[in-house]
Amino acid sequence: VQPAGAGELLVTNVVNRATVFLRYRSGDRAVLDTAGDRQSLSRLSGPEPQQIEFAGSALPAGLLSTRLGLLPGVGDFQLETGPGHRPVLRWSADSPAPDPSAVRAALTDALAELVPGERPSIEQVGRITPPGGKKRRFVGAAGHRSPV
Repeated sequence: VQPAGAGELLVTNVVNRATVFLRYRSGDRAVLDTAGDRQSLSRLSGPEPQQIEFAGSALPAGLLSTRLGLLPGVGDFQLETGPGHRPVLRWSADSPAPDPSAVRAALTDALAELVPGERPSIEQVGRITPPGGKKRRFVGAAGHRSPV
């Protein structure tokens, strides 16, 4: 935990000195500023980042959500990115079940257009299971998130 910076909020519940405290990641992102004895959240957003970082570029999360999430046959998707980490795109099928190879080709084409040079791994899954119990469409690679 840092006294100032940008990252994911932690929630800590300290009931009294005789009990242990619980700490969990909220999924909400914030910028915490510290000046003297005052701290303030200068920016607070939900669990989704506003911008997704790739090796050679960054894209608005809304653009990726619209472009990938509205492709025929895609019921849901989750994109995992991070420094030194090959992007992984997980998708689940819409109902009725589409032709998986056609959906994979459409996802490959969309990503090639949006982030040329990136070669994400594309995996079909039965359902998108969010890490940490919260729905997250964009996930940083393991060790990439820094709690505030």
